[in-house]
Amino acid sequence: MKVIAVGILLNAFIALVSYWRRALTFGGSVTAFLIANLILMTSGFPGWVLLIVFFISSTLLTKYKYQDKRKFQSMFEKTGNRDAFQVLANGGAALIFSLCYYLFSKQQFIIALAASLASCNADTWATEMGVLSKGEPVFLRNLKKVARGTSGAISLKGTLFSLLGAGFIASFAVITFKSVGLMEGLSNLGLFTIITAGGLIGSFLDSIMGAFLQGVYLSPEGFETEKRRGPDGTKNILLRGFPFVNNDVVNFSSSLLAALFTLALMYLI
Repeated sequence: MKVIAVGILLNAFIALVSYWRRALTFGGSVTAFLIANLILMTSGFPGWVLLIVFFISSTLLTKYKYQDKRKFQSMFEKTGNRDAFQVLANGGAALIFSLCYYLFSKQQFIIALAASLASCNADTWATEMGVLSKGEPVFLRNLKKVARGTSGAISLKGTLFSLLGAGFIASFAVITFKSVGLMEGLSNLGLFTIITAGGLIGSFLDSIMGAFLQGVYLSPEGFETEKRRGPDGTKNILLRGFPFVNNDVVNFSSSLLAALFTLALMYLI
């Protein structure tokens, strides 16, 4: 109980600091606090650590060279501090598998939790560093070069950071899981590989959905954007994808699919 109490206090501290530093909106900080507490109480220290590692690393990378990324803000649906929907999109799948782990006590579910966070981390690292690439990325829809920041486009730099982001979470998973006696039947390398692969697949699926399913609009000024409306409230024209598929839907779906892929992989090996 002492560990839970300390964890709740740390969650409150992180949520307050994140709101103060404008990493999260008020709603986002409350949602993050609730999700962190639920994961702490259902999957314990191992699942909670991975969530905190993901949140801190992705937040720091978002702030990295922020001024250089400001010119891409008009293309993204949401920028700056994350709201409640963004927090749910990134932590929702992890919470689902944390609850499954609590209910069924199967280690496969906590591996799936790790893979979902590895996917979110991989996607965040790829996005935050990919827009800083000097070259133009390739659009998965037609394999042509497009402007940096285009939804559904990938670059070599972004892909490398996607791999690093997934591996970063996988490394902490190996250390954390093994420290509490989990995964006795799985080697360190095997566990690292499975989670990294799941995270990388999830990030790639995120890009595919961004290219083919996510709603992308054309602004009156003639540039592509994920935003349905302009700053003055003007409605943008749907260019491709579905209007009900926004970035939050893509993020949640890709992290969920990454976890399910990892579960399937566990049963095949």
